Amino acid sequence: MRRLITSLLLLTAFLMAATPQKVRKEKVEIQFETTPLVKLKTQPKTFGSNAFHLNLGGLERTNSSPDLIVLNNVYPAAKLSNWWLEDPTSIDAGQRYDKSFYTQPYTTTVKDKDGNIIFHRVYSVFEAESGEPVNGTLRSELSVQLHQARELSYLFSPNYVPKFDIKLFYIKKSDNHDDINSAVEDAKRAIELHNNKEYEKAKPEFEKALNKWMAALDEKDLSDKNARINESVTKGLYQNVIQILAILGNFEEAEEIKTTASEEIGGFYNLALNGHNFLTDNLKMITKGNNGASNFKFVDLEYDESVKPMIEGENRMKPDSPNDIRNLLTGSWRFMCITTDNLPASIEDFDPTNRPENLLGDVRDRILHLNPDGTSIEQRGSWEEGDEQIMDRGFSGFWRFAPGPKNKFYLMFGTEEEDFENIQENYDYFEVMDVWYINDKKMILKITNYNPDMDGYGFYVQLQRIPMVM
Repeated sequence: MRRLITSLLLLTAFLMAATPQKVRKEKVEIQFETTPLVKLKTQPKTFGSNAFHLNLGGLERTNSSPDLIVLNNVYPAAKLSNWWLEDPTSIDAGQRYDKSFYTQPYTTTVKDKDGNIIFHRVYSVFEAESGEPVNGTLRSELSVQLHQARELSYLFSPNYVPKFDIKLFYIKKSDNHDDINSAVEDAKRAIELHNNKEYEKAKPEFEKALNKWMAALDEKDLSDKNARINESVTKGLYQNVIQILAILGNFEEAEEIKTTASEEIGGFYNLALNGHNFLTDNLKMITKGNNGASNFKFVDLEYDESVKPMIEGENRMKPDSPNDIRNLLTGSWRFMCITTDNLPASIEDFDPTNRPENLLGDVRDRILHLNPDGTSIEQRGSWEEGDEQIMDRGFSGFWRFAPGPKNKFYLMFGTEEEDFENIQENYDYFEVMDVWYINDKKMILKITNYNPDMDGYGFYVQLQRIPMVM
């Protein structure tokens, strides 16, 4: 009998040792104070909007003389005959099969109480769909407006307090992981202090948790499922570290840890890692506003370093359908660089701050707004410049993508919309550009010094499509 009991005890101990660690997660809410990115002369307290689901954090919604007016417009989705992506591998073969590709534009315009436009964006959604989009839209009205609300709150609200769920991973019912579990308690205590605005007290608690988790990662053994820090535990530790580093504003280190985790584990775990991008992107935005750097410019916020310019000799593939090009043109575009007579020699030579004084005859930074209906806007913004408030100096005119001489299609700008009623007759009044290259992320316009249907030197302007904010 004793032998039987002893055998059962040994078997139980063996099974406990052989059972993989039970990694669990606990959600903890953290909140942040923010400073609006756009410094208006008079801080807004109220807003009004034609968007039913739109609510700006920290601002009261009213229909009576609001400080800010937010106008939303949704345009029908357009089917593309080809899918023109910066990175074609982002749509895999499974998604391409038996699907059609669409783009859908939205516009958001913010006006002050006097009706002056202080912010305008044209942004597009690109998606693959089986069959026709439901009700002609790619995204629900609710999801679009929730996205807009968050970003507009960062821009304009002086009282916005965003909240996020942090997922802290721990080991359930384990006497062998006290260091990891105690670090979770340290992090929870730090978050409580942070939410009480005791930031100086919270920081060492966050760092204490980080040190414990990093020390545990030094023991990781991804090949042994019975190791104390096996693959399952390692996955949780990496996610804990990435989130806390982001909270502390150590974004580069968080990205390095994420890259290491992806290289070591990869596979479906990358989905979990990418799930933390939302937190990181929002915290970067909060940090920019709270830092209030004197040299901070709104157009710099929108520059996406992952988008590289075209260089001479690269494949100049673009849609051959005028409708595709017209639909891809719709958007808000930020000038990347301007080149004389030829394209940059190399990506290494590319300077994202290259804004020569002769850029389309204007000394100020510009954002090119191509509204879906071809209309023009007049925009004044929030940056102090003399007696004016300038945000990003929206550059816009009435535009069409239409055939010119010899029936070749050009991007044309005009000062009077009625001039487009007879393009051939009024052709000399337009500013004409050749769409040399375009996809979902960037565009190159070729602007000749002479008649575009004759041989002649000119220059190239490279532009980057910008989102609403992030």
